[in-house]
Amino acid sequence: MDEQIRCAEYRAIFSEPGLSRYSQSAVPSIHIIVKNGNVTLVGVADNEADKNLAGIRADGVPMFLG
Repeated sequence: MDEQIRCAEYRAIFSEPGLSRYSQSAVPSIHIIVKNGNVTLVGVADNEADKNLAGIRADGVPMFLG
């Protein structure tokens, strides 16, 4: 289930045009960690607005993916 959540989070965050650049390097600067259904974003954003946008996009993913 964690992998499904991580994939949904990835799509939600990096499909946003302002955040897609963070997924284009070999090691993305925003890491999505999911453990037992709990999501944590770790890493570096270029600015506070990008950080907040990533958090908003991550929070918008429903936890039930059934």
